[in-house]
Amino acid sequence: YGEAGSDIVCASVTTAALTALNGLTEVVGVQVGYEVSDGYLECILPEELDESGRFGAKVLLDSMVLTFRNLEEQYRDYISITELEV
Repeated sequence: YGEAGSDIVCASVTTAALTALNGLTEVVGVQVGYEVSDGYLECILPEELDESGRFGAKVLLDSMVLTFRNLEEQYRDYISITELEV
């Protein structure tokens, strides 16, 4: 959308993703495996989560995806979402 350092779409995606990651680890207390590098974030949830952890993770991740979808609607030329089932 904009030049590096002033791209509001990139900044919005980054903020939504890091907010979800921080919420998982600091608010919900889920110990996740994650890797963050320039333009990349991978987060792996543990297979076994108690009901509270599962609920918290679902709320945070659903909120993140909703933010991504809203951004996609507003900035179709700059962001597209591809969902994969694994």
